[in-house]
Amino acid sequence: MPKTIDSERLEKLKKDIESLKLRFPVATISRRMAVDQGNVSAYLSGKKPISERFLHRFYICFTEDLQQASEDIKMQASPASILQQEPVAHKDLKKSNQGWETQEKGYHVLIRLEIKLSKIEKVLRIVADQQKELFNTNKERKGKKKPRG
Repeated sequence: MPKTIDSERLEKLKKDIESLKLRFPVATISRRMAVDQGNVSAYLSGKKPISERFLHRFYICFTEDLQQASEDIKMQASPASILQQEPVAHKDLKKSNQGWETQEKGYHVLIRLEIKLSKIEKVLRIVADQQKELFNTNKERKGKKKPRG
């Protein structure tokens, strides 16, 4: 059974979602994470407990957006202080984020594979149903032989 997050982390999640300034947050989160809209709505309203997995997937899917929102907030708060900060060497930044980027890409691949797998399962169910119908139709035809005359 998946672990659920506490109310403190739920409030942080809600604040992070607000910082994204999404026009339709439930629909956007649902689409990007490939999660049912009803579940997202129930999670955010507190009707269902949010699992660690959902939380992890959310932060993987919205990492770049949250970073951009954070930068926008910093710029609005004190643009002068940002101009005074020391620039980060690009190579150092790349080295420190390399493991995270690899993990993030891997997780996105898994999500895409889950989506593809569910589509394949639907197609297989349809094919199986069609095969059953065809089999039953052939069985009925064999049972009703026309007399030769």
